[in-house]
Amino acid sequence: MVLDAFPFVFDCPRSALSPAGSGVLKMTANRYTTFKSAAANTQGLTFVFLHGIGAHKEQWEPLISELFSLQQNKPPHLQVREAWSLDRQNHGNAAVLNADELAVRDRGQFQAVSAAEWGEGIAAFLNSEHMRGNRIVVVGHSAGSAAGVIATKHLDLSVVCIEAHRWLKSRFPWNRWDERVLRLLVSHGLTLTPCNINVTLKCPKHQESVSFPDTFSQFSAIEQFQKICRLIPLHVVWGTKDHLLPEIVQGSISDESQGRVAGSVTKMVGCGHMMFQERPGEGVHLFIVELHSFLEVMTIASVLR
Repeated sequence: MVLDAFPFVFDCPRSALSPAGSGVLKMTANRYTTFKSAAANTQGLTFVFLHGIGAHKEQWEPLISELFSLQQNKPPHLQVREAWSLDRQNHGNAAVLNADELAVRDRGQFQAVSAAEWGEGIAAFLNSEHMRGNRIVVVGHSAGSAAGVIATKHLDLSVVCIEAHRWLKSRFPWNRWDERVLRLLVSHGLTLTPCNINVTLKCPKHQESVSFPDTFSQFSAIEQFQKICRLIPLHVVWGTKDHLLPEIVQGSISDESQGRVAGSVTKMVGCGHMMFQERPGEGVHLFIVELHSFLEVMTIASVLR
């Protein structure tokens, strides 16, 4: 499936979570469509994808391509209208645009861009004219899930959380990735160093490393999960090869005795934390099944009312 990708740059609003003396950060995004009639389908769904720590927005492209390829013979309300993928302010192309401001934060020993601060930027984007009137589904991976959930403090959305909850290591298991995702990392996740001889990750190493201890945002996301889980469906997906967290810890995320009721909890066999880098095709089929089930129930409920 050939996608049309359109890049966008957004000025994030001044956040109360930003360090004193810091400037306004930008957030970069790609908008994906396949043909004009899809965008004209006002009943269709708009997907917004949020990456994990150390990743970038383009890594979702194989999954987005698979998503669009499944649209034939679907009723209008189950079709994909468009998809957006966002860079965290200190990742991907956004990190390049914000390099000077991030350097100021580093010199001042400020915190990195937390998931909570990114969540405010996501909320501002979802409240923007680009999303007005759309039926939005947010899909987050790892820290992107936390940021997406935090964004709901300022929104009223149907959210699909795709979360394996395994902190990323400094080096990825490239030999397990889908080849398309690996090529996208090389094409979009790297940039030349100032000497133009070597390449490095667009996300500065310091910004990536100080993003991992952002535990406050993770606990905040769990608290928000408990508040909204009975209002909108929150679907949790784990890989069966998650060697970092035991099942008892995984279960605490959707512990019904604590009021955290997930719409579903699914295991993707043979995958670890990087499930959508490893098997994007299987990943999109998995959450489309959950999404269609939810939308069909909502349609029946609307008729009954």
